Amino acid sequence: MSTDPAHASDNPGIHRFTIGGVEAVVLSDGQRVYPLQASPIANASLEEVGAALAETDIPSGHMRVEFNALAIRTDNGWLLIDTGNGPTRFPTTGKLPARLAEAGIRPEDVTAIAISHFHPDHINGLLTRAEEPAFPKARIVGPQAEIDYWLTEKLGAEAEDPALAGHFANARRVFERIAMVRGFEEGDEIVPGVIAVSTPGHTPGHSSFEIRHGGSRLLVIGDAINQPVLYAAHPDWQPVADILKPEAVRTRRTILDACSSDGRIVIGYHFPFPGLGRLESSGEGYRFRPLTDGERSAC
Repeated sequence: MSTDPAHASDNPGIHRFTIGGVEAVVLSDGQRVYPLQASPIANASLEEVGAALAETDIPSGHMRVEFNALAIRTDNGWLLIDTGNGPTRFPTTGKLPARLAEAGIRPEDVTAIAISHFHPDHINGLLTRAEEPAFPKARIVGPQAEIDYWLTEKLGAEAEDPALAGHFANARRVFERIAMVRGFEEGDEIVPGVIAVSTPGHTPGHSSFEIRHGGSRLLVIGDAINQPVLYAAHPDWQPVADILKPEAVRTRRTILDACSSDGRIVIGYHFPFPGLGRLESSGEGYRFRPLTDGERSAC
């Protein structure tokens, strides 16, 4: 995998690289920095979370969440993996359309969209501010298990957690305005060289994607591992947002074990932009080591 100097960008929200000779672009939808008033982790205290975050440049008592979409050039246009928060969710997000334009990718150039799971920060960008399809020529695919879970009215009506109930309502709102979302299963090829990998737990059908081109491999891990300073360093911590918490821990440990063993490159949706790096063993947990500029040029 290498950076293409001919396509380098000074825009800090755009990072171009190639994998196996195929062009790819990481596009930031923005970030949120907000005060932590309660622990975001079901089995760790606010003090423990604060201690983990103290090793970063995040302001004390705050959380930073980044949002990294990925576009990959195909023979028929561009594949977009996840679509960000959309135009109205947070004041500091919704930047994906501008990033795409700056990268020279028009909405009609996006011919396929793969969604890792149906949380709002991954699907809301499917719609414009006018709630029309943002990518009119795109074939949209998502995990079949996500379709079965989130678009079931009975489950949404029974959700007792207000946040979860809101996610059900949001998923139905988004996909009612999309002509069709097709389901995929573990091992399905989304486009040539991009394979679906089942990584459930964060949501019932959460999926990652392995990109295989020219002998190179890249694992797009979505939210199977959220902020690495928390969940790579402490694999057994259970984010409040994980729906199936024990399964999420098993999935996270499987990814961490495999990727630290074989050294493959990963990209995380909520990792520090551009989110590319390797997962390595570190003490009782793991750490994320971002790729340096030299590594991007050489790999």
